[in-house]
Amino acid sequence: VVWRELQAQSRLRLLLYTLLIECPGLIAVVDETLCLSLCQGLGVQSSLDFMLILLLARRIQGGEAPKVPKRKRRAADIEDAVVEGLESFVHDDHLADEALRLLTSAVADLRFQCLGTLVQSLCSLTVQMGHPGTEGIGPLWGPALLPPQLLSLGRGNSFRLLDIALTVVYRFIVEHGIPRDLDRAEIDTAHYRSSLGSDDGERTAEPADAVASRSLCYIVKGACMMEVLLENCGEEASKAAQRARQVREVVLRSLAVNHPVTFLRALCFSLQLTEYSPKLKLPHYGLALAETGCILTAAGTALNERRDLLVEAMEESELDEESGPECAPLCAAVMQHVCQVLSKKAPEKPEDLHAMSWRFLDRLCLFTARASPQPVIELCLPATAGCLEQVGRADVVTAPMEQSAVACCMCLQTVVGQLGKAVLASLNVVVRPLLALIAANAKISGTVLLEQTALETMQVIVRDIGSFMSPYLEALLGTITAPAASWRNRLLESLGHEIVAVMPHRLLFPALQSAVAVPNQHLASIKDSKGSAHEINSCLVALQRLAALHMWMFSAAVPEFVSVDADAMANTFVKLLAGGPASISAFLTSGGQLNDIPEAVLRRTLLHKPESSSSLTWAENCVDGGVQALNLLVAGAFAQFALRLQVEELKPRFVTILDWTRNSQPRILERQGSRKSDDVDVAADCQDASRALGFVAVVLGLTREAPEVAEVLILPLATQDLASCLTASRRQAMRLASTVRKRRRSCSAADASAASAKASEALAGQTWWWFDVSSA
Repeated sequence: VVWRELQAQSRLRLLLYTLLIECPGLIAVVDETLCLSLCQGLGVQSSLDFMLILLLARRIQGGEAPKVPKRKRRAADIEDAVVEGLESFVHDDHLADEALRLLTSAVADLRFQCLGTLVQSLCSLTVQMGHPGTEGIGPLWGPALLPPQLLSLGRGNSFRLLDIALTVVYRFIVEHGIPRDLDRAEIDTAHYRSSLGSDDGERTAEPADAVASRSLCYIVKGACMMEVLLENCGEEASKAAQRARQVREVVLRSLAVNHPVTFLRALCFSLQLTEYSPKLKLPHYGLALAETGCILTAAGTALNERRDLLVEAMEESELDEESGPECAPLCAAVMQHVCQVLSKKAPEKPEDLHAMSWRFLDRLCLFTARASPQPVIELCLPATAGCLEQVGRADVVTAPMEQSAVACCMCLQTVVGQLGKAVLASLNVVVRPLLALIAANAKISGTVLLEQTALETMQVIVRDIGSFMSPYLEALLGTITAPAASWRNRLLESLGHEIVAVMPHRLLFPALQSAVAVPNQHLASIKDSKGSAHEINSCLVALQRLAALHMWMFSAAVPEFVSVDADAMANTFVKLLAGGPASISAFLTSGGQLNDIPEAVLRRTLLHKPESSSSLTWAENCVDGGVQALNLLVAGAFAQFALRLQVEELKPRFVTILDWTRNSQPRILERQGSRKSDDVDVAADCQDASRALGFVAVVLGLTREAPEVAEVLILPLATQDLASCLTASRRQAMRLASTVRKRRRSCSAADASAASAKASEALAGQTWWWFDVSSA
């Protein structure tokens, strides 16, 4: 059939070319009336497209003027006539008008048949201009529609012809529109479309809507192909390339908005899916990839415009109904094809093909996920996991890799947002590689956009999946409590808020318990001075953020939850407070000096007291590690905890913290307050003083939030302990003052300055704890 059509078209088109172009003297005057008469004699369906091309070619090559309909001339027109006389004789807009009149003079049922064949013929011309000598059926999807003699026009005239002819196609679509009810037509695009039509030239072999639907598939494919080919033909083809882009934009937008089934058919046909398109071979593989990228980008844009136009006029459920059973198999076929593209190694050109594919999948999932979730779960989620794993394992993340991963994360956000808990069966497939990617990118510079998008994606998953994220809580807490760049802290804080908001507290609290133990264990293991300052800071930051999470959790908790497991919660507060003594001990063990403790570990300058848990920000309280900041956050969390218990329930939990602070002594700092010898255990003093600071912070926090409760607890239980703290501070101050006086008396005048300097060093090195405790 294809061979017979090839022979028939070759003879017919060669004859027309000879009459109108090669031997122009045979017909002196050529206009649309003559062209239409010839087409009716030869068969409108098989000849009108080529007749239109020949009419334009004759006008361009011979400089003939088209007949312009007469109209009354205004004064401005008369003035412009002088300028017009100096310009070129032939005007492209007049040529397009003439060609459009020829096209619309055909019977309405035949116009789209001829329009589809016209695009095929123009595509054939484009291939020969960009890749001369291409043989075989190739991109023509059927018989050759272009006599090789037509190339004698030259490159400049050929590109001008393409520009005008594509203008005709564009104007016809815009001015005359697309027929209704295209989606009801039953068509088979897997076989070649006949350019001859029926034996009767005045009617089509198929119903008009089927002819239009099939022709539009060819128009979309041809426009995308011409756009790609013309972009590789230099500046002289730029106008024609722009016109091809306009054609595919207007057709795809109209189909996406009004005829979604036909839109998907055209997409399957353009992407050359086996069951929806005949085999097609472009001149080389690079052009095929570029065309794929063009099609996916254009289709994604059309779907986006469709949603923007319809979302204001329809409810979300109505949009889902429009992408119902008729669209489902087509969407699944396209999705499978695109996922196969993504499974292959990213090409060098176009280097952003994978990113374009992910952006299209994002739009397609938004279109079809709710109406047909199964293909999305079975195809998109595994492809997403593969992309995230690949980027997470990469030592160097290139710009195309980052673009692809960012688009992949955006697609994952769409899938989870559309399907919610329906993705639970495949949750593990995507969450683990996403967590690994977030952890890996935190160590790689130059991936800010990817890291930001990955964190936002995790926040979407946590928000929409909720309690089912509990198996990943410890990993999530490890991610958000790690020190990070300032821009990252804002996202980590948002993720922390989301976790606390959606996760049931009975599941969240055990994970927080486990997370608190990790930095404390790390602090106990620090021995070497190398990198110890950074490690101590990291552990303190982690503990501060965990304390903030506790504050948020208890602020939203109900009393029943708190009272059920109050003992374990009190022990968790003790472990949080223990981070202070552990940090000071790690600092001294790794070679730190006593006089550096206030600046390096306590860090009073970091203190920022939030008015409430809602006003707490990580930027002010959880960016740099400091014992005093940690104590303040733990105090805030304990105050929220205390507000949800009766006084009798709270009392034993308060005693738990008090007993830890005493550290096996009758009262806090009893040992330091009763010491009479000069034998000082620096490490023990530091431990006890840091505990005292933590306890005083808890007391102050409770006093600020619930003064009545604090009065009932503190007066009978801790008054003597607070007095003991003051006594120990005073005794330490007196001892140090006495030591300084003795050194001054025993020194000669010559050594006075040196002794004073040594005394100042001793004072600076040993006064931090008693000064801070007495000040607190």
